[in-house]
Parts: sequence; C-alpha cells; structure tokens
Amino acid sequence: MASLLQTNQLVFAFISFSLECFALFPLLCHNIKVLSVELHYWATWVMFLLTVCLLMPLSKLIALLYFGTALLLTIGGPLWFLAVQRFKNQMSGPWDLATVQVRMHS
Repeated sequence: MASLLQTNQLVFAFISFSLECFALFPLLCHNIKVLSVELHYWATWVMFLLTVCLLMPLSKLIALLYFGTALLLTIGGPLWFLAVQRFKNQMSGPWDLATVQVRMHS
C-alpha cells in the first residue's frame, strides 16, 4: 500500500501511523488493563463513542451502522449464544477421558 503513495514523506507517515496503531496501541491497552480493569472499560467506551462521533460528519448512516453492529456483536451475540445453549448435544466418543468404574462385590 505504501508503494502507491507519491512522496517519501507520505510513506514515512503511513508506516509510522501503522506502527502506532498495530504495535504500540495494543501495548498501551494491555498496560491500561493491567493497571485497572475499570479504567480499561472506560477507555474502551470513550474510544467507541469517539469513533461514532468522528464518523458522524462523514456519514450519519455509516455511524449508525457502526453503532448498531458494535452493539449487536457485543450484546446480541452473547445473548443469542446463551439462548441456543439448551439445544447443545453432548457427544461422547473415544476422545473422552477414561473414567474408572469401581465395582463392589459382596
């Protein structure tokens, strides 16, 4: 992707931004989570709402779709997973751990 850029400065900026996003930002998030789980939750919500606010000037439809998809995946997905757990079939086979059966003779 960097090869499509016209100047060396743009390539440098692109590579620097990529390193920040994909190498340094996950380290920051991990350190925040180690420091305080509650702070990590707040930082996640702030980043989510900031993303929605930054998408609004571009397109209200895209911002709404992002908001709805994120909520569906974080709330609807786990709730659906819990709802379908009752339909789960228990399979047993040779991959199961062996159980010892002790028989008492009288």
